[in-house]
Amino acid sequence: MYRGLLVESRLIPLIPVTFDILDQTTRLRVQHPQKLPDAIHIVTAYSSGCVYFMSNDRDSERLPFNLRRLTPDAAGVSTLMKAPHG
Repeated sequence: MYRGLLVESRLIPLIPVTFDILDQTTRLRVQHPQKLPDAIHIVTAYSSGCVYFMSNDRDSERLPFNLRRLTPDAAGVSTLMKAPHG
């Protein structure tokens, strides 16, 4: 199911992890302690122009960069679907 959603449907763009993203991740973790995978996702989302960050992880409740956390439930998905896309 995930493979179909992430790869085959092309609904969600996959962003490669670059040196710049890893460098920004290091800086983020100094100021906002996060697990490494979460920090990479946060920096990638921000660098890609995202406004929302969907996560069920309590560590992501306080997000930097003015990202808004949404939970992966009906309310979170509804908010995301109603958001302007550009």
